[in-house]
Amino acid sequence: MTQLISRDFNWPNVPWMTATTGNKEQLTKTVYDATGTTRINQQNLRNRVSYTQLFDTEADYASATYYAYDIHGNVDILLQDYRALNL
Repeated sequence: MTQLISRDFNWPNVPWMTATTGNKEQLTKTVYDATGTTRINQQNLRNRVSYTQLFDTEADYASATYYAYDIHGNVDILLQDYRALNL
């Protein structure tokens, strides 16, 4: 694993992920420093978790959690997105 591979935004379609054998029932993607939604104003993300996404067997995520931070690094806004609810 290298920095270049770990920061590939084409995930989960990268060859090292699709080439593995066995069943992948749940995968969690954790992203740092990059905004992931327009529903909240994600700010102060430097060196912090921006969002996490949980994937079941589908290509699209099943749920996600998005974060925004105050100037001191404390979580200011936390948004949970449950796609199965179709809201």
